[in-house]
Amino acid sequence: MKKLKEIASILLSTGVITSTNLAFIATPQGSAIAGKGANQFAVVCLINRTNIPITYRFKWRRGKYNKWAKQVIKPGARRWHSWTYKSRYRSSPKFDIKFDYDIRPGRNKTKSYSLVRYQAPAESCKYGKKYVFRKRDRSFIDLFSTRN
Repeated sequence: MKKLKEIASILLSTGVITSTNLAFIATPQGSAIAGKGANQFAVVCLINRTNIPITYRFKWRRGKYNKWAKQVIKPGARRWHSWTYKSRYRSSPKFDIKFDYDIRPGRNKTKSYSLVRYQAPAESCKYGKKYVFRKRDRSFIDLFSTRN
C-alpha cells in the first residue's frame, strides 16, 4: 500500500496526472481507496433510441436485498441509475437489467444482462457507462454498450 501511494505521489509531482484525475489508488484486494477528487458513485446510463417506450426491470445485486424495480424509458430519453459508495472503499454491487426484447403484440421474451458501472463524481449520464436500446429489426430490440 505504501508503494502505491509513493507511485501516486511521483505521478502527481511530475505532472503525469493531476490531483483531480487521481480518483483512486488500487489496493492489493482489488478495491480502491478514495483520493482527491474521488468518485462518489457507480453510474449506469440507459438511452432509448427507439420510437417506443421500453419497460425494464433492474436491481443492484446486494445479498438478500436485491429486489427488482420497474422503470419505463420514453423514446429518445436517457435514464441513469447510481449507487452511492458507503465508505472510502469504492465498490458497488452488480447492476442487473431485464426487458422484453420481442416488441410484437402478445409476445414476451425476456433478455437480461449484468452491466458495467463507471465510477463517477456525480449522478449523471454524463459520467456513467452508457448503454443504448435499439431495434434490431421490426420485431426485436436489444441493449448495446457504447464506447464512452
